[in-house]
Amino acid sequence: MADTTTTTYSLTKPEVGASADSWGTKLNSNFDSIDNLLDGTTAIAPNLTEGSWSVDGTAIASTAAELNILSGVTATSAELNLLDGATTATSTTIADGDRVIVNDAGTMVQVAMTDLATYFGGGITSMTTLTAVGALDTGSITSGFGAIDNGSSNITTTGTVSFGTLTDATTSVTSIKDEDDMASDDASALATQQSIKAYVDDKSITQTSGSAPYYGARAWVNFEGSASGATIRGSQNVASVTRNAAGNYTVTLTAAMADTNYAVLVNAMASDGTGGTRFSGGYPSSTTEINVYATNDARAGADMPMWNVVIFG
Repeated sequence: MADTTTTTYSLTKPEVGASADSWGTKLNSNFDSIDNLLDGTTAIAPNLTEGSWSVDGTAIASTAAELNILSGVTATSAELNLLDGATTATSTTIADGDRVIVNDAGTMVQVAMTDLATYFGGGITSMTTLTAVGALDTGSITSGFGAIDNGSSNITTTGTVSFGTLTDATTSVTSIKDEDDMASDDASALATQQSIKAYVDDKSITQTSGSAPYYGARAWVNFEGSASGATIRGSQNVASVTRNAAGNYTVTLTAAMADTNYAVLVNAMASDGTGGTRFSGGYPSSTTEINVYATNDARAGADMPMWNVVIFG
């Protein structure tokens, strides 16, 4: 019968009763193979029994399945220590490509910081119970922020407020203008204090002293009266002057007054400024018509060449 070998490591098994001159060589070769297996020179494939082996006197209780979890692990001991709750902090600038470990429905995965930013951004906006506490002392609000509704609270600033449209839901303001003549006549613009004053001053409505208010005339006319009719020299808010009879005229307004309770001031005189009028006056006959008249010394109606009628109300 010839020599045989062991199943796992092919150690020589000399034939019983044979190998008289070679058994020592075969045995020494087996010892060298065992030595290489024990010192790590040759890889071994032991079939260990759970709970029946130890390392440096410490029994190994792990099952084969538990040990297989480590198969393919390339982490360093320092990296494993971080997962184990190391408390030493490192100053690190977080970048978009950095990763954190997240349990994704039972599977541990690495997630980029950009994914977390997207998640937290959407999550914060949907938190209906989110309550802000304290003052916002830094940062800015850009055009993409959207609507800000702070209820009845005030918004206070010492800086510049730029706007597109200001509205109270009835009237909208899109600009603030400094026009002394108010030439643009813009219903959606506010005027500066200086431009309002300049406009009023230019219209000769100025307050020199005292606290009594000023009221402008609602209409006025300067006309010449004669037997052939009335000739208007100048007017504002007057459509026409019609002669009814000697010394009797009707002044018709372009824009009507609110009612007939307005005041009429009439002055009639000769063109040489010497008078010649015994009596002149007028009264509102409607919201658009004023009847004016004048008499001479004989108390007869007289067509005076100089008439001035002013309406207040």
